Amino acid sequence: AYSRVASGGIQTVFTIIKVILVLVFVAMVAMAVESPQPVRLLPAEGDGTLMLSSAFAVSLIYVNYAFTGWNAATYIISEVKDPQKNIPLILFVGTVTVLLLYLMLNYTFLYAAPMQAMEGKLEIGVIVARSAFGETGGMIMGVVLATLLISTVSAMIIAGPRVLQVIGEDFRLFRFLSKKNDNDIPMVAIVVQSVVTLFFILSSTFESVLVFSGFVMGLNTFFAVAGVFVLRFRNQGVEGYRTWGYPVTPLIFLGLMAWTLIYILINRPEEGIAGLVIVSVGAVLYVGTERLNREPAA
Repeated sequence: AYSRVASGGIQTVFTIIKVILVLVFVAMVAMAVESPQPVRLLPAEGDGTLMLSSAFAVSLIYVNYAFTGWNAATYIISEVKDPQKNIPLILFVGTVTVLLLYLMLNYTFLYAAPMQAMEGKLEIGVIVARSAFGETGGMIMGVVLATLLISTVSAMIIAGPRVLQVIGEDFRLFRFLSKKNDNDIPMVAIVVQSVVTLFFILSSTFESVLVFSGFVMGLNTFFAVAGVFVLRFRNQGVEGYRTWGYPVTPLIFLGLMAWTLIYILINRPEEGIAGLVIVSVGAVLYVGTERLNREPAA
């Protein structure tokens, strides 16, 4: 039987294993590399032009995608004890942890393998492992690194359907998504998410799915942060969502995100336009369901 305790326990175990494997990989590569590549951490002449280029802007969507899940705790806020106190702490600790692991991994990649060997490649971890441990060691580490995805998939299976469940609870048109089993698990939402996932896997390339989903998530995040200004304007004099550094920090975020999204539309129009279509359809459905909600239930 499915239960919150079981799924939560499995996710905790997978996450701990994932962090340990990342740390072990970083340490082993550092010890095994005989000819480390030069890694420059400070800006050099010409970096400013590079950072203002369209290629850099589009690359930020990959970075943003790498941090996907930092806000996943908000998806299950109804299942978190004392959310007003614990959610901010969870988000802060989770984001800092992911940031440190991300920087450590990328430094390790640049330290162990030539940049030319990694350009345009997806299997960066395997390439780095081959440079550090040889062909056989690289394949073994490739399998190990692939297992790291288990915790990510598990987390999204837990968190993602909760969003669909709440949509079903809030809007009558999607009421079927709110159905749960005897253990209070949103099984219909899980099945729907699984079907959508399989569709993406079978219909396009990994890179296209990554850019498309990154664009959609970036656009949704843009609207969510912009919503802070709307709430502050509508509820003047009433304490709402606390935002550190308001209004400077959200404005910086909105500027960077808008810059990235615009360049994706210019350089990857197929994925960008598809993302706009999806979000537009969602907006239309939202307006329709809002009207349906205002009508008395039959």
